[in-house]
Amino acid sequence: MDPLQNVPLDSEIGNFTSGGISVEITINHECIQWSFNNSSETEAKLKVKNKCLEWKDVVGVQPLSKNTNHLTESQQKTDTDFNQIKLYYIVKKEDHKWKCDHIIFEGDFSSWISRLKERIRQGKPRNLLVIINPIGGFGKGRQNYEKKVAPLFELADITTDVKVTERAGHTIDILKTYDFSTINGIVSVGGDGLYHEVLNGILPTIQDDNIDYNDTDVTLKSPPVPIGVIPTGTGNGIAGWSCGCIDIETSALHIIRGEHHKSCALSIKVGGKHVAFAGLLFSYGVMSDLIKKSEERRWMKVMRYPVSLLGGFLGRQRSFNADVTYKTLNTNMDEEKKEDNCETDWKTVDLKEFLSVNVFCCDMRVDNGVVKCDRQSDSILLMSYGRIKKLEQMKLWGRIATQNPNFLDFDWLIKNSNVTRFHIKVDESVDCGSSNEKDRALELYVNIDGESIPISERDIDVR
Repeated sequence: MDPLQNVPLDSEIGNFTSGGISVEITINHECIQWSFNNSSETEAKLKVKNKCLEWKDVVGVQPLSKNTNHLTESQQKTDTDFNQIKLYYIVKKEDHKWKCDHIIFEGDFSSWISRLKERIRQGKPRNLLVIINPIGGFGKGRQNYEKKVAPLFELADITTDVKVTERAGHTIDILKTYDFSTINGIVSVGGDGLYHEVLNGILPTIQDDNIDYNDTDVTLKSPPVPIGVIPTGTGNGIAGWSCGCIDIETSALHIIRGEHHKSCALSIKVGGKHVAFAGLLFSYGVMSDLIKKSEERRWMKVMRYPVSLLGGFLGRQRSFNADVTYKTLNTNMDEEKKEDNCETDWKTVDLKEFLSVNVFCCDMRVDNGVVKCDRQSDSILLMSYGRIKKLEQMKLWGRIATQNPNFLDFDWLIKNSNVTRFHIKVDESVDCGSSNEKDRALELYVNIDGESIPISERDIDVR
């Protein structure tokens, strides 16, 4: 069906050319559409077919002068003789990766250019704080941003305030005094560790002075602006679970598109005292042990995780006895009563000896063959298991790393969805199987967003 047959009343239609072929372009408040001459000769010449794009899928537009050179911003304001425009837009591929493509149209766009820009900018960020970890991953965070992300932000007419971190904790210092009213969002250029710092920098900064973080029932304010992630770190789980793939250009285009989703942040308390916020994952046991061991291999950069995981799964693993309890959303209650009592009573995981307890900051859903965070959910996913074959563990974490939709399909895996809060109390009177002092030291570390965090006792509350 011809996409131009039914168009809104506010549509404007113009006749132009592209590559010497006549094309009809329609713009309205919803989208931009173009339709080429339908002759067989035209079909053979065309690389770009007829399209109908929502404005959020259009990255930007560049006016071109008669000699096809890009016009400067000042020239665009004074020169109204636009002979060509280059329109940049998002192409969504089947592997969840997005690319930025373009098409050139020829004709007199002097009366259209301002309206095109106005439509493209609707609902999209205009000013962003960009925080870059220059040493994460292969140590090319800054280069990747400048080469792959900054040009896209420029095409989208986004103004950026770029901060390059100089030390651990620098992000938190930046956010303590930052004026968030001047920006539409924060972009974390790094891995899960940098996102962890952004979260733990912005959340305490915006709370009331008298807030008690140790109160398990306290209600915290949400960040005043969205947080986006460009995956240039060693661990990039947050970007992968959000976008469906780990790809720098894809993440940048998601940010440009202006889309943002709610996301749960976990408050981690040890012995009743707040330790940190988590934006991706909390774990205790095998995974926290492996993350701690990987800290000793930072010189290996991106290889430290796979090497540590392989060594951990092939070597001896410690177990621990614990009581693990949790609350879930009360799905059986009337909507009018849910706000007052939305949680069930405490439930107990039917297991005593554990190898690993893990909490993801969101429930999961399958989207076009890969697992992604369910951004419509207000709950988290609790996943635990006891002693099992090491090969089975490797399969589990391999599926998680590749976002395999069947990653929960193990009979031995205990899955609890719709979780709102969980508590773990390790029985220290029972030998955890730690045969030496180094192993015993691992008992006092947890994994939060891929960071190894020391704890003072093994009484942990996560909400």
